[in-house]
Amino acid sequence: MATNELGEGDYERLYRSLRLIRRAEEEVARIYPSDKIKSPVHLSIGQEAVSVGVCDVLRLEDAVAPTYRGHAAYLAKGGSLRGLMAEMYGKATGVAGVCGLFHVDRFRTRFSSKFGEGLRPSRIRYEDLMSRCGETTR
Repeated sequence: MATNELGEGDYERLYRSLRLIRRAEEEVARIYPSDKIKSPVHLSIGQEAVSVGVCDVLRLEDAVAPTYRGHAAYLAKGGSLRGLMAEMYGKATGVAGVCGLFHVDRFRTRFSSKFGEGLRPSRIRYEDLMSRCGETTR
């Protein structure tokens, strides 16, 4: 099989990632009006395939720095759903511990959403991105 062809297991894995993101976003949309979620959210319902498609071909060491709709990319890159939800609820166990999706940042998944809209990830190295925040990648 050529490397650009998908096998049966690939379709299932991609579908599971799409489904996880969609269900998480639907749950956020359902809960958000209750004011239990402590951070602003920008849903990416209907755009899950972009995050899943891009992140599926990345290696673990590849960095991702999406715009303000970054929670889909965070999950597609292998980020923790539990940690992401804790972050939205303002819990200390959240992935960044600062109460906000705009600040999701995990070195394990090499993911950062600290710079918001307008970042051009193809023009900036991950190490440069983190040094702007005063953080180290080591």
